[in-house]
Amino acid sequence: MLYSMQMGLRFHICCLEELLITMRLPFNVEYKLIALESLVMYGVKMLLMVTKSSQLKN
Repeated sequence: MLYSMQMGLRFHICCLEELLITMRLPFNVEYKLIALESLVMYGVKMLLMVTKSSQLKN
């Protein structure tokens, strides 16, 4: 959340309308959530965001 606050209120990702994200869990979950939060906050024209989680293979 601190990273998001540092960018300022005037920053926007105006061209991002659709997004597909595939994440491997459980590594770096906190950083991944911060990145998702930033995309939602600054993607002012975002219409669709799909997130998938994949499991690591042993």
